[in-house]
Amino acid sequence: MHTLSIIGAGKVGRSLAKLFLEKQVLKIQNILNSSFTSTQLAVSEIGAGIPVCSYDELSAANVFMISTSDENIIECANNLLKCNFLDSKSIVFHCSGCLSSKALGCLKSKGVNIASVHPIRSFADSKNIMDFAGTYCAIEGDTIATSYLDKLFQSLQAISFHITPEQKGLYHASTVFSSNYLVVLMELSLQTLEQVGISRTVSYQILEPLVKNAIDNIFRLGTENALTGPIVRADISTVQKHIATLSSWNNSYADIYKLLGKIAVDLVASNNSDNELLIKRLENI
Repeated sequence: MHTLSIIGAGKVGRSLAKLFLEKQVLKIQNILNSSFTSTQLAVSEIGAGIPVCSYDELSAANVFMISTSDENIIECANNLLKCNFLDSKSIVFHCSGCLSSKALGCLKSKGVNIASVHPIRSFADSKNIMDFAGTYCAIEGDTIATSYLDKLFQSLQAISFHITPEQKGLYHASTVFSSNYLVVLMELSLQTLEQVGISRTVSYQILEPLVKNAIDNIFRLGTENALTGPIVRADISTVQKHIATLSSWNNSYADIYKLLGKIAVDLVASNNSDNELLIKRLENI
């Protein structure tokens, strides 16, 4: 069984380590975090691994996973480069959604096989990681490393797919739109209901069936058929009233409404261009 050492065992690193351990596909070796206390906590939660204080204490491993925040990945790679046990048989990968494997480029001077793998799921709670089966994982990098990661993540019953390093930015932005910014839009909706005097507790109860129904319709019907509301109905007076009332409260939120509304108009136009005049009026609004 191959050995894995982890640099930066935060939520993502701990979650994946627990999966590797549960499925018995890798032996967890060293764990190195920014503080020794954090490292010890990670080892305790994972249930395996030897905590170390510095790169000097790392021992040779078949695979190294860098699961730090994006801004620390290049620095971690440079520190790892100083270790004398890396060679052409070594595999080093990081878990950033936005940065490509090129962030590990300095390691190529030792012939190391580099890659990145980004599981498309929320890691808000590492305790719920055992439902990982079916998770899509974007992989890119050197052929040897990506081939290894394909097999590794398939052993977790994940579904891997390949992109190029140049595609990482747009790819990751798409996941932020569909996940992170969906949460932000919910926050905007909650704040708007608070302006009406409705408590957050009640607002969640009001919005939950609406949101769940919308998401279900998206994946059942597609976005072009799931869209409902005043723009689909070409209800110009309602759209104007929304913009006016939002502007009187929060101009930034009114701008967001208009930007999203423009995309909604484009979606309606692509699906039904029968009434070009109404579509043009909505675009102007």
